[in-house]
Amino acid sequence: MKTNNRKYKYGIVFTLYLLGWALFSPASAQEYNGRINVKPKLSLIDDSLYIDMTVTLEGVPIDNERSLTLTPVLTGESRTKQLTPLIINGSRRHQLYLRYLALNKGVDYPVAVKRGDKTAYAREVAYHTAVRYEQWMGDASLDLVEDLCGCAGNTQKISVERLVAMIVPPESKIEPLLAYIHPDVEAEKMRDEQADIFLDFKVAETVILPNFMSNRKELDKAENLLRELQDDRNVSITGITIRGFASPEGEEEMNKRLGVGRANALNQYLSQRFVIPRSIYSVEPVGEDWVGFEKLMEESDLFSENYRADVLEIIRSNAPNDDKQTAIVALKSGSYDMILKNIYSRLRRVVCRVDYRVRAFNLEEAKELYFSKPQQLSLDELFRVANTYDDSDPQFGEIFETAVRLFPEDQTANLNAAASSLIHGNTQRAKRYLERSDKTTAEYMNNRGVYELLSENYEEARVWLEKARSNGSKLAEHNLAELDKKVATL
Repeated sequence: MKTNNRKYKYGIVFTLYLLGWALFSPASAQEYNGRINVKPKLSLIDDSLYIDMTVTLEGVPIDNERSLTLTPVLTGESRTKQLTPLIINGSRRHQLYLRYLALNKGVDYPVAVKRGDKTAYAREVAYHTAVRYEQWMGDASLDLVEDLCGCAGNTQKISVERLVAMIVPPESKIEPLLAYIHPDVEAEKMRDEQADIFLDFKVAETVILPNFMSNRKELDKAENLLRELQDDRNVSITGITIRGFASPEGEEEMNKRLGVGRANALNQYLSQRFVIPRSIYSVEPVGEDWVGFEKLMEESDLFSENYRADVLEIIRSNAPNDDKQTAIVALKSGSYDMILKNIYSRLRRVVCRVDYRVRAFNLEEAKELYFSKPQQLSLDELFRVANTYDDSDPQFGEIFETAVRLFPEDQTANLNAAASSLIHGNTQRAKRYLERSDKTTAEYMNNRGVYELLSENYEEARVWLEKARSNGSKLAEHNLAELDKKVATL
């Protein structure tokens, strides 16, 4: 496995792509396309925090009646501070603004206002503001809220984007190095997807009636899943497993027969509609879904705490299932009807799981596929895609976040996600990932040392960085020097 090193940086170059902005007002509908590049620079001088931004609008037309507002916001854990907004007015809207100023002389209008253009253009706008620095800002981020405002007061918020993940005062700024591990190449990429199908059957029957109740909509889930995978040239279906679940009301043996019968019915239904070898299909008997019952009861807020505790105690007991059901019905709170309606109805389902093999992708293919079907990429492919971006680019960290969502138990995915979180100063998120990483590697020891350093646990940071250095980490030597530099300022 290879190790990749990244430097902890301050500041970012941010690009916002405006694809198909749709605004609706009583008078008209207008689509906006283009790109906004934002280069923020933060400076702490004496007791003031200065925010400078260069905003470049490329191909962003501003309709006569509208305005584009970009509002920087300092966002801390419990506090926020909205800064002076930058407003780009359409021509007619700008005339109204000038008229307002003329009629209200001496009124402090706290905005930086520029005139825009209805046609697509490339234009650079400088932005500058300053605020009194407060201690909470040292852990804050700098966000940008973008919205378009139309006539008659109609407003549509477009988005909130993060420009700088953590504001670090210059005098205490450190530049630790983070270690990444290049994941091993996945020899065979096996994946699976599933659809939960909630079919309605006539009482005690196992025949699927496509037009009965909401069956058509539910059957479409399974058909669409199979059709999409069958049409995807990048995958080969290796197995289709159908499992029939039942709720606990009634006798257990009858519920087992119903679950298997309904799974067989879906098996037959799908095999008649798709040209897929029958040998690929399999039916697994399940019957009553007590595991699902327990999970839904744990998560439900429909019941009192005492009733939920009583039901969960019965579910987790070693009694026969029929006795459990009898005991739940006998509870005196009168909430069993709510279980029937809101819990048991969600347990009666047929699950269709499709297993498939995915081919390997080169870098360009992987980069394109990341935005449509990231689940088909391996950790190795995701790692290579991430490294096409600078570590200051939000996309860099987002890819490592995607990797750990797709492979939540993988220790390398967790280590790399921790490193990308630390680059942006998010120690809370990094801690969760570090806990699921391989703690025996020099990369973990280095990154754990950086985590402790950023968390201001300097003695603990030194312990971990010394461990990393003794295990061959060159990065740890740099980070120990950063630690010394930080401690010297205390």
